[in-house]
Amino acid sequence: MAAFARVKAAVSADAAKHRPAKRKKAVAKKAVAPAPAKKKRHFSGAQRKAAAERMRQRWAVKKKAAAKSAVAAEKTASAA
Repeated sequence: MAAFARVKAAVSADAAKHRPAKRKKAVAKKAVAPAPAKKKRHFSGAQRKAAAERMRQRWAVKKKAAAKSAVAAEKTASAA
């Protein structure tokens, strides 16, 4: 029990050095009203269509590159 008391005293003394005591005023704050929500951004129809077309083109490039690498891997595997 004495060892436990020494450890507890050492820990509490060490904590007192590094952490300031809590203030009651800081803990009990008044409820603050939330900030008003920001207006959300919306795409127009034309912007949405343009973005969709860009994504389709991007996916097509990725699909083509994946197919090309698969063919190259197949050739190296058959050559070995």
